[in-house]
Amino acid sequence: PRRRELLDRLEFSDRDLRRPVRDYSRGMRQKIGIVQALQHDPELAILDEPSEGLDPLVQRAFYAILDDLRGAGRTVFFSSHVLSEVERLCDRVAIIRRGQLVALEEVESLLARRKRNVEMRLAGPPPILDGVPGVSGLTIADGLVTCQLEGDVGPFLQAIAGHSISDLTIEPAHLEEAFLEFYADELGLADWGRSTRQVAETSREEATAPSVVDR
Repeated sequence: PRRRELLDRLEFSDRDLRRPVRDYSRGMRQKIGIVQALQHDPELAILDEPSEGLDPLVQRAFYAILDDLRGAGRTVFFSSHVLSEVERLCDRVAIIRRGQLVALEEVESLLARRKRNVEMRLAGPPPILDGVPGVSGLTIADGLVTCQLEGDVGPFLQAIAGHSISDLTIEPAHLEEAFLEFYADELGLADWGRSTRQVAETSREEATAPSVVDR
């Protein structure tokens, strides 16, 4: 029954199952591998780039399967270059650089230390943000406030409360930025925080895969 459930969720038709595996596409073979790995409901599943070759709809189904495993108390250990996937699925992440383990911690705590870019359009006098915990890189020009925010957002929100603000954007922290921070020296970044977005857009192919633990 478990095998049949996985086959159905990964969109295998009866016709697909009658075909020789040698005739399968890369994505179909990847799905077969997932079924083989999970059909016996293991306590620990070890997967290498498990979503590679899957189309977006099947990826969503696969993520739902992993969510169910986590909810059932199973452990999934996998490696992935798709950092948005890691952020979406995992509780803990291990980052490997040049064969050495450089980080092993909760995804939430790793992201909490990331500086988030803030843009605020004013409709009145600017708030006083100098000295607010977590605020750095503050600039105010032509009614536009930009800064970086680290840690708890509460003190920042208290500082701007009561001021006339027409627009406020606080970019969420992403695992890709945290991951690339471990490569800042190789990427030649003197001011890492301000350069994060550009690096994330241009250096995806340079990053090596993190190993990920999901519980």
